Amino acid sequence: MNIKRVFQSVAIITVMFSPLLSAIINAAEIKSGEFIPDKKMFDKPIAPVVKSKLAGKTISCFRYPDFALSYGQAGMDSSLTVLKPNAAVDAEHLCLKQKSGSRVELGDFGVFAGKIGNLVFATCNDCGEGTFRVSDASSGNIVFKGMHVAKTASGTFVSLSGHGETSFYFRKTGDKVSMRYFKQVSISCPLMKEGDSCWDTIRAENKLPKSLKAPDCKKLYVEWAKGFKGKTSADWEPMIPGITVEVEVDDIRVGSETLLSGPAICYVPG
Repeated sequence: MNIKRVFQSVAIITVMFSPLLSAIINAAEIKSGEFIPDKKMFDKPIAPVVKSKLAGKTISCFRYPDFALSYGQAGMDSSLTVLKPNAAVDAEHLCLKQKSGSRVELGDFGVFAGKIGNLVFATCNDCGEGTFRVSDASSGNIVFKGMHVAKTASGTFVSLSGHGETSFYFRKTGDKVSMRYFKQVSISCPLMKEGDSCWDTIRAENKLPKSLKAPDCKKLYVEWAKGFKGKTSADWEPMIPGITVEVEVDDIRVGSETLLSGPAICYVPG
């Protein structure tokens, strides 16, 4: 994949949890390969995943050189726990003796996505399609959260990830981790019906620059409508389109976002 082209041509937004959308960065200045797709950047477990049952939950335990992560799930209920070695249990046996060792609870939140150093990423479609959070494994505190859209291998976008899509791109400089992701735009009016007046509202609510043009969603809209024959437009029109823009978080622990130059893009939610 040519990462430079991806970042020159794509962009995303959401208003929920939106930090600062300050300056616009020229994406053409980003060198190819500087930001790496999440699956290549996430730390790799040093041992096979240990599966077990505990308190009615199916537990998947991932062991890394510095600590282990225990992900438990029972139906819609899930939990994520950091397991650290101590006098009671060494690092090698953390996943086998989960009641021992030091524990940091990261709470009930969706699906464990991966980790980079002490930063733990989890997604939660049940909390709102595309919702994600980043937690500090040492303190358990949430350092960043937002709503993203995942990019498929074919270049389309989906708000429900988990099937091999790329959700985040990372760059690591020393201890600092920078991130780019495709952010959901908050939409409060029917863009296809109201056109420019609605786009002005969307831009204002999402703090988008006036120079950002409305995306062309007509083709997507027509294709989407074909699946709703026999239903009134009120049943489906509010769902289309979803809109994305790309943002960069220079330091995840600081959390301020910058909107990247590039077009806003339409996608079909769900």
